Amino acid sequence: MNCLEEIVASLDLNENEKYIIVCRFKDLHNRYKFFSNWYGIYFNYGRMFISFGSISVPALLSIEYMNNRNIIFWITWSVSLLVSIINAYLALLKIDKKYYSTSATLEQLDSELWQFVSLCGKYSGFYTSESPTHKNQFKYFLNNIEKLQMRYIEEQFVKVSDESHVNKNNEVTFVPPSIYKNQLVSEHQDIIITNNKDKE
Repeated sequence: MNCLEEIVASLDLNENEKYIIVCRFKDLHNRYKFFSNWYGIYFNYGRMFISFGSISVPALLSIEYMNNRNIIFWITWSVSLLVSIINAYLALLKIDKKYYSTSATLEQLDSELWQFVSLCGKYSGFYTSESPTHKNQFKYFLNNIEKLQMRYIEEQFVKVSDESHVNKNNEVTFVPPSIYKNQLVSEHQDIIITNNKDKE
C-alpha cells in the first residue's frame, strides 16, 4: 500500500483529505483482501476435495470385491462422509457467495480508486457541470466507496437504508442512514428556502 500513499500524496487535495482517503481506503482494501483470500482457500480446496472425492467413491466401490474388503469399505465410507460434510459446510455458510461477493467488491474498490486518480469514468465531470478536479470529486469518491461497503453489508448481513435526496435546484444531497434523517432533511430544506428568499 506504499504505492497508494505515493499516489494520494501527488493529488491536489489538502493533507486532511489525503489522510482520510489513505486511512479509509487502506482499511477497506486490507479487510476485503483478507476475507477474499480466506474464502478463496475454503472455496477452492473444498470444491477440489468434493470433486476428487465424488470421483474416487465410485472407483473404490468398483474394487470392493477384491482383497481387503474391510479396509476398502472404511476408506470409501470415510471419503463419502467427508465429501458430504464439506459440501454441507460450504452450502450452510454460503462460502461460494461470500467468496464471489468479496472478490467482486475488492475489484470494484480498486476500480473506484483508479477512476478517481485519473479523473475518468464517473469522475470525469459526471457529478458536476464544472471541469473535474480531485478537489471537487473528493466527496463523490468517498460516497461511492461507502456505497460499496453498504452494498457488501446488505449482501452479507442486513439491508441498510442509504438514500439520496434531490432539492429544488435538482442538486443531489447525500444523507447518511440515521434516526435523525428526517430532521436533517427538514433542516437542509429550511436552509435552501432561506437562501432563496435572501437572493430575492
